[in-house]
Amino acid sequence: MTVRNQRKRFLAAAHYLRTTKKLTRAQRLYFALAFERIGHGMSADAALGLKYTAGHSEAKEIAREDLAFIFHWVTCALEPDIEGNPGLTISQALDAVYEIARDGKWTSPLSGRTHSYKDTKGQIRSPFRPYSRETLSKAWYSANNADLKRLYCGPLDTDSPYDFVRSPPQKSS
Repeated sequence: MTVRNQRKRFLAAAHYLRTTKKLTRAQRLYFALAFERIGHGMSADAALGLKYTAGHSEAKEIAREDLAFIFHWVTCALEPDIEGNPGLTISQALDAVYEIARDGKWTSPLSGRTHSYKDTKGQIRSPFRPYSRETLSKAWYSANNADLKRLYCGPLDTDSPYDFVRSPPQKSS
């Protein structure tokens, strides 16, 4: 499990603790083991999975999350739409990501409609990190990235690009 994913899980655990009375059995066992390790001298970061080990870094995790976001978009684009129209081909979807990453918009080869992506201020902006078309293709077909090709992706899934969204902490009475 990645450090960034572990942080999201802790946000979820904090939310769970604030909104419910009991931990699940798995959560109790996890925390008991972590606290035992800390009690025996292991650093809290290591015991809780918040320390990067050799060969791992936040930059690598972010790059993988960027690819996961792109691949989630591609995987969705491959699906037929709600009206039963066919989805894009892999090549068309990767071309679309490349176009969107360059200038925040693309024209669907199926409908001829131009789609644009805007930021919160209404400015056209790409949601994707820019990659060359060749890099996108190599990443898509790489066996190392097979687990990133998923139609459904929640915030607590490994390498998820989505943040855990929670309600604000409740004020105690």
